[in-house]
This record gives sequence, structure tokens and C-alpha cells, in this order.
Amino acid sequence: MEGVKKRIRVFFVIPNLEKGGAEKVLSTILESLDIGKFEASCIFYGSSHVYKPPDHVMAHSLNLKVGGNPLRKAVTYAKGTLRLIALLKAERPDIVCSFLNRTNLLVIIAASLSGSIRKKIRLIISERTTPSVELAGRSSAVVRLLIRILYPKADRILAVSGGVRDDLAKNFGLPEEKVKVIYNPLDIDKISVLSKEEVEGFEWFNDKLPIIINVGSLSDPKSQDVLLRAFKIVRDKTACRLVFIGEGPLEGELKKLAAELGIEKETAFFGFQANPFRFISRSSAFVLSSRFEGFPNVLTEAMACGVPVVSTDCRSGPGEIITDGVDGLLVPAGNEKRLAEAVLRVLNEREFAASLAAAARASAERFNVKNIMKEYEDFFISELKGIR
Repeated sequence: MEGVKKRIRVFFVIPNLEKGGAEKVLSTILESLDIGKFEASCIFYGSSHVYKPPDHVMAHSLNLKVGGNPLRKAVTYAKGTLRLIALLKAERPDIVCSFLNRTNLLVIIAASLSGSIRKKIRLIISERTTPSVELAGRSSAVVRLLIRILYPKADRILAVSGGVRDDLAKNFGLPEEKVKVIYNPLDIDKISVLSKEEVEGFEWFNDKLPIIINVGSLSDPKSQDVLLRAFKIVRDKTACRLVFIGEGPLEGELKKLAAELGIEKETAFFGFQANPFRFISRSSAFVLSSRFEGFPNVLTEAMACGVPVVSTDCRSGPGEIITDGVDGLLVPAGNEKRLAEAVLRVLNEREFAASLAAAARASAERFNVKNIMKEYEDFFISELKGIR
């Protein structure tokens, strides 16, 4: 119909919307993208999700089962590439925006093999972590090489922090002007509501003892072993408790370490919680102990809950989120003594802790979904100007 403005068709590509930071961010984007200007679709590897796509978002599945030996993985990605090529040719989106580095590589290959369709698609890839650190092992050498070769073929690259942008430039040879930094969106209104939900069946939160809380996957990058050792120092000086929310491959090892340190009675593992905010908001301090990040969503979420935050100043993200001593405390990564000192300061200096919490809540507004989504929408619109 004449006079009706065509909506921009954006296809987001990610393996699934299971538990994870990138998945949660995409879920927020899908819920918040202006449907008057954009028609959003998702391409998944399968159909297993924790965060359900909104009803107005069309979902496509590549029907891939990822895993197995290297040969099986290669066959799987070849199938995925062919199916994605067919989907791009059939649907012809204006923009394709992918999440996570291995998916980025698959999308770049598929788009490059799509013939003349490629010229009509704006290809944007999103890097969610610090790749030189995440992919430091020998087993990831091929992925590092492919990033260096293939990432330049994308039209633009989204980075979740300045640290990720700098890493891509320094360690992968990507020109900084090709990388756009947009921080992750934070749905502060939703967090505020969820943080007030009751906590039933968790007796610690009915006691007066201070609770230190950590939320995230129980995995090597999160360095919860350092937090356990720091907590041992803290607990020896003041009565308190430590709560972990999350699942991961190191849960058994962390529980064993807590027993070895003699702190197992003051340490609890709550597993995955669909609403972690009700626990965070009732804690005395939130601690992020990671050795590397891209942009730690949980840190801004804790700040939005109005809780004092202590974080390692790891690569990348925390140093761009926190102003040390103003709206949180930053300590060197891997240093349990400095981490313990910062936590003790929060627990012992009540007025200081209250000022940190108030400033943290105010600082979290920088990442409010309303502000961040305007950046996304303006970015998508500006990217299309060169091909329309």
C-alpha cells in the first residue's frame, strides 16, 4: 500500500535461548525492539530455550545437533551452512545479526556463499567476550585463525565493551572504526519488580547474618575458587555466609574446596534460579570474581538491585561499568587477599556500603534498556543507508 513504510527485516542468529548472558541479552532485544520499525526473526540451531522468543518474532530452526568428535562437528556445521544459505535466499532479510564467535563464523561463511543475495544483506556480527582470552588454548587455534580471516568480511562488528573492541583490534587485526560498541541492555523496571518477590524455603535470608552472593556459571572463567579463598579470610574475621547461584562443570570441585577450607557450613549452592534478583536484593554484597568477561550483565543487574558490588578489574567490562570507590569496588583479578579486603570493607563500613549501593543504582541507569535499544535501532537504521 502506498504511504506505508516498509519495516526493516532483522534476522538474529544464535544457537538457542538457553541459560547464558548472550541469550538473555538477545531475549531483551527481541522484547524491546520497536515493532513499528523492525520485523524481527530468529534463526536457531534447535528449539530448546529458557528465554522464550516473543510471539511476534518468527523462529526458524536449522535442526542441528552440535557436539561429538571433530568430524561430526564439521559435518554439522556444513549442514548448518547449507541450510542457512537456503534460508537467506528464501527470506532475504535486510540485516543479519549473529551472536557468539562460532556462530559468527558460520554466518559469515553462509552469507559469503549466498551469491548476489550477499550484496543486499547488511551482515553484522556480535562479539560477546574477550576472544584472545576466551580462545587462548591450543584447541581453539583454528577458531582464532578463522576470526582473523573471516571477521573482516562482515560489514560491521558489534562489541559489548571497549575492552572487547580493543582486543579485536590489537590481537585480530580488525580496524577499530569497523567495530561499534553498544553495551548490553538492562531492564531495570523488570528487575525492580522481580527483586521484590518473596524468598521462601531459603532460611538464610531470614537471618541477620550478612550474605555475600555470586551469580554465574560455575566455570573456570568465573574463578569462584578465588572467591572461596577470599571468603575464608572474610569469615575468619566476621560472621557471614556465601551463596552461589548458577550451575556449571566445576560445582563438585568448588564444593570440595569449600570443605577443604572448612567453610562448607557457611557456603550454599542454590543452582540455577529463574529469578536471582530476589536473592541479590537481600544480600549484603555482590561479588564478581571473574578472570575475564566481555560485559558482565550480572554486575549491572546487581547494581540495579541497589546492592554494594565488588568486582575483579578483569578484561573486559568491569572497569567500564564501575568507578572504583564511587559505585563499587574494583580489585585485581586472581588476588584473594585484595578481594577479601574489599568485601570486609563493605561489611564493616555501613555508611560507605550504603553510599556505594545508592550510587550503583543510579549508575545502572546508563544501561537502561530504553537507552540501549535506541542505540541498537539507530545503528541498524544507519547501517542500511549504504545499501538502500
